[in-house]
Amino acid sequence: MCDRINIPVMLTVMMVLPGCGSNSTPEKLQGRFNAANAISDTSKRDSALITVAKDAAEVGNGEVAKNAVLKISNLIRRSSTAAEVAVALADAGELDAAAEVAKQIAETEQRNKILEQIADN
Repeated sequence: MCDRINIPVMLTVMMVLPGCGSNSTPEKLQGRFNAANAISDTSKRDSALITVAKDAAEVGNGEVAKNAVLKISNLIRRSSTAAEVAVALADAGELDAAAEVAKQIAETEQRNKILEQIADN
């Protein structure tokens, strides 16, 4: 009983994990970015852009991740998201995009620490 693979459950889990679902293809990420950026409510737009930036970084899509971070209007949220996204992009091998995103970190010490991590990668 335990050695059977439950295919529907496995597919559901794969769709929920970042980077595994069809929402993480380059075309879908760009579409999600466009939709998020068009939201008129600033707080909701920032939340959507943060989600897109993190999802894009997880799959190594530096362009969408960078653009999403740059469009976050709240400085504190942009800075904290930039730190997380820069590390994820560096881990994915997108070092140029990671460095560009890291430049959006407001706090100098944190920005320098992450830029050092990217340089050592």
